[in-house]
Amino acid sequence: MRFAHALGQCFAQLAVNIAQFGIHLAKALQFAIHPRRPCTTRIYITFQFGHFAVLTFLEKFDTFMCFTDYARGAMRLSALMEVPTVYVMTHDSIGLGEDGPTHQPVEHLAMMRATPNTNVFRPADSVEVAEAWEIALTEKKTPSVLCLSRQGLPLVRTEHKTKNMTAQGAYVLADAENGKRQAILMATGSEVGVAMAARDILEAEGIGTRVVSMPCWEIFEDQDEKIRKRVLPGGPVRVAIEAGIRFGWDRWLFGERGRREKAGFIGMHGFGASAPAPELFEHFGITTEATAQKVRDLIA
Repeated sequence: MRFAHALGQCFAQLAVNIAQFGIHLAKALQFAIHPRRPCTTRIYITFQFGHFAVLTFLEKFDTFMCFTDYARGAMRLSALMEVPTVYVMTHDSIGLGEDGPTHQPVEHLAMMRATPNTNVFRPADSVEVAEAWEIALTEKKTPSVLCLSRQGLPLVRTEHKTKNMTAQGAYVLADAENGKRQAILMATGSEVGVAMAARDILEAEGIGTRVVSMPCWEIFEDQDEKIRKRVLPGGPVRVAIEAGIRFGWDRWLFGERGRREKAGFIGMHGFGASAPAPELFEHFGITTEATAQKVRDLIA
């Protein structure tokens, strides 16, 4: 009995030593090779996928979103192998400013959304960020990408809700209050604030306007038809606002009861430029007034 007890203690101590070694190794590797984006990503996936029974890593990888170009292979493999790695990609648009078009992602959202078994989140404020984290940390087989801005964003979720609204993929953030609903503004991330400001203008003009925040397309696609229909009913004109290319948005503009002749897009149509963020959004027409005018043109 004493021998069995001593042997058990030895194995228990061995497990602790292995765990401590793994933790120190992970920290050392992260510190040593963090600037090497593709290599770092693959090591994170290796830790996540090849853990010991006594040691589980839930890994997070973070960098500028434009560097998903370098991490593409590893991100694709995490989706293929059903490894729920969490990728935090910041500086998600022309909003990063003076670093210029080499660092400004415009096509990257479309690339990540095209990857099977990947949840791509672009939260509008800190509330949606927290909700996206909750979903990412409870995933068992699907990697998550959190696309976050460089610039500070206003709080658009000002009413407390016990339900995780991001878990629906898309939801009504604000509805028409001034008569009949004539327009639906769909947006993600920093452009949800643009949509909300445009709604204020349109409502003041008597144009009933709904704002739909769409933090995760993949989750919304999986919702029942009745839920998608409640969020995106047929009838009103639709305008999508996102500081990326249009690719993929036609699914929500023309499909889901939308109409091609009554749909518009406010966003990027090419690469960015080097300037302060407010000047860039004005230059590329991703503004409150441009959004409101697009709605006016479509309902004319």
